[in-house]
Amino acid sequence: MKPADRSLEIVAIGLGQAGGNIAAEFQRRGYRALAFNTAQTDLSSLGEGRIALPASQRIYIGLEGFDGAGSDITYGRECIAAHADTIRAAVEQHVRGADVVVLTAGLGGGTGSCIADLNSLLEGLSLPLVILTSLPHSYESGIAKVNALRGVSDLAQTPSYGWALFDNARLARRYHDASIDTYFETINREIVDPLDVFNRLNDREGAHAIRSLDGEDFRTLLLSGGVISYAASRLARLDANDVLESVRAALTENPMMPAGSSLSDVSYLGVVIEAPGRALAESPFSLYEEMAQQLKHETGGAAIYLGLYRLDAEDAPITVRLLCSSHSLPSSIGRMLEEAEREAGTIHEKVQQSVQKLDLGGLEKLRLVRRPVPRGPRAAKRGASRGVRGEDDSLDQPGSRGSAPAEPIVGPPRQAPTPARPPVAAAPEVAPVRSEPRKAPTPPVATAPPAPAPRTSKVEELRRMVVTGGARESSVETAPPVDPSRGRYERLANAFRDTKSEDKRLYIARELVAAQRSGEALERFYAVHAMVRVDPGYFREALQNAAKDADPHVADLARRALEKLAGSH
Repeated sequence: MKPADRSLEIVAIGLGQAGGNIAAEFQRRGYRALAFNTAQTDLSSLGEGRIALPASQRIYIGLEGFDGAGSDITYGRECIAAHADTIRAAVEQHVRGADVVVLTAGLGGGTGSCIADLNSLLEGLSLPLVILTSLPHSYESGIAKVNALRGVSDLAQTPSYGWALFDNARLARRYHDASIDTYFETINREIVDPLDVFNRLNDREGAHAIRSLDGEDFRTLLLSGGVISYAASRLARLDANDVLESVRAALTENPMMPAGSSLSDVSYLGVVIEAPGRALAESPFSLYEEMAQQLKHETGGAAIYLGLYRLDAEDAPITVRLLCSSHSLPSSIGRMLEEAEREAGTIHEKVQQSVQKLDLGGLEKLRLVRRPVPRGPRAAKRGASRGVRGEDDSLDQPGSRGSAPAEPIVGPPRQAPTPARPPVAAAPEVAPVRSEPRKAPTPPVATAPPAPAPRTSKVEELRRMVVTGGARESSVETAPPVDPSRGRYERLANAFRDTKSEDKRLYIARELVAAQRSGEALERFYAVHAMVRVDPGYFREALQNAAKDADPHVADLARRALEKLAGSH
């Protein structure tokens, strides 16, 4: 039930870290709030301090084995899709009786930037949704800016009742003196406070409405379907020109929202003036008429809502409050787009570079440590089970005296050597990334029994994997090293296998085929491995191209899949 001191029952739903913190600020002011996040650590922090959310209002929507999205917007979308039923049910129960439901998020991270996906997911519930989002600071990385712009683009194409943008760079300039430990609480208060004030305009001690802006006016302004702006400013005197100038400044140079909006773009405009009784007594009614007429003219005929309140305290400042909406994005979004293109291009160039090979020259062959032959009964027992090394085997050089045959890094167990056949290296296989019980591996395609490879030291194996990226070097074949990007293709494969939507399958297929053409051999290998896992027949053409790949691992993996596919028909 709505408390008596508010015009509207507002419920906040936070997504991601920043969104959860803003929702918690609503909770601190007595509103209902709910937080969704892919990171358990972020949800736990919302259960502490003066704005604590109860555990039942903090809901984890990540995938098993991961804590957070790591700026990966694709992963954030997968999480929302995977937990769609849970999210919808929790929101439906939590927002009953709400006049306005506010979705909050920070654009830039991998979870909050998916706020448009959450908005679309809740469309079927017919909720009066308003979205509050923040933009990354200029010092944040190109990845954050690209994620934010993707979020802006998605929201611009997603029907919603109202949408506000907050500029972290402007907020930082305004509150640069706030201490580090209280800064984020301070800016979250600044985001929520104006809405809370509008919601309590008509239930304040010492304030009396001459012309009220009531709850339905407030709700109409919030749900007007455009980009919302709001601000408050103080005036030294009650003058029509000063009021109009403060309204213009709140749009062109808003202290916490992106700059570049104009009164001519406004479609709905609410202006509230609060002044002491003496200031109102000295002002003619023509001032009120002049303000209304000028605002209508400068907006080109927008819907105007004017509120006028008398304050009992004679020393109270004259305050002008603005709440409006327009159907165009602020021009400063274009500057962020330019920054993102430049910085993202730099990041892309850097990650395409490979580590330069280090030529060790004669250092590689030096023997600097001698190992004595193990002595005594226990050493003899160990030697009998795994082979005793001689003094000249101190660095495990390939082919050195007393060295045992090396085990393959990845692949089926090696059999005893067959003298009549040349050595055949085992093909690499990729283990799943997630921290879940391993399934029995698929039996590999039969190959000729491999001969024992020369033994190499762990240092030598590591050196080869770093320098060659898992490619062949001399006569030794190593497996591709573990790489963080591997998890992405694991998730794509799981999503392709689990979804029943042909559109989503086609989207994932395009991602995999594009990766199969990457300039990075390791990325091509993981993409081909994902295709083989889910449906080789579906990706037959891509696998035929991969079978001609210059990298032997990629080509061999694709050829074996095609051979198996041909044998099954």
